[in-house]
Amino acid sequence: MSRTVDLTKFVPSSIKDFREINYIVSAENPEFQLCNSIKEAIANAGFIEYADATFISRYENMIGIKPYPNASLDERRFDIIVKYNETPPFTMNVLKEKLKMLCGDDFIVIYIPEEYALTVALGVNGMSRYNAVEKMVKNIVPSNLVVTISEMYNRHSVLHQFTHEELEEYTHYQLRNEVFE
Repeated sequence: MSRTVDLTKFVPSSIKDFREINYIVSAENPEFQLCNSIKEAIANAGFIEYADATFISRYENMIGIKPYPNASLDERRFDIIVKYNETPPFTMNVLKEKLKMLCGDDFIVIYIPEEYALTVALGVNGMSRYNAVEKMVKNIVPSNLVVTISEMYNRHSVLHQFTHEELEEYTHYQLRNEVFE
């Protein structure tokens, strides 16, 4: 947050009452305010979480990301963080850690070595990050594996504890996609 610059505090009391000095100080205040806000923007640019749109576009150009046309600033920041986190070595544990960072605990990874298959099932809450997860998984996983990314739905094992009367209050979509405790 930009602080207010007031140069009148720095004018000696012996010349504070001169009209010319007051005009000069009031004319220079906006210039110092502008310099201060530029200095803060540059300092914030060193941290992706605080960078503004100008510096986010510079980061995207540096690492070769093309943002989606309707992507918000937070989504663009998220894509940059994902790109920076794509560093070797890639193991199953690293994949799970990175998925945990992106989706929390709302995912399942199933690896079947005999079939060269890897399935990443994202929970209902993790589907908002589908594009970022898909990019990351394609960059991490070796190309000889068949990768499937899907959504985890509520299964019978979650819903069997409720009676039909309790469940009839919900639509099929709600039963399938909402989190039940």
